Amino acid sequence: MGDAIFVVATIVFFLICVAYVNWCDRIIGPDEFSDNAEPDADDATATSTATATAASTSRAGMTA
Repeated sequence: MGDAIFVVATIVFFLICVAYVNWCDRIIGPDEFSDNAEPDADDATATSTATATAASTSRAGMTA
């Protein structure tokens, strides 16, 4: 009997989680993901800045 209650409680929990995500999508709208989307200018700048920072950080530990 305890196992059945646990299984039902688990299923109810996940159903509540799905309902919560759907409710949030109604409030803020779903995410717009696309495989062929062009990156935003901000994304390109952030990527190049992160790459430059990582490169300078890795060179900082090296000595000539």
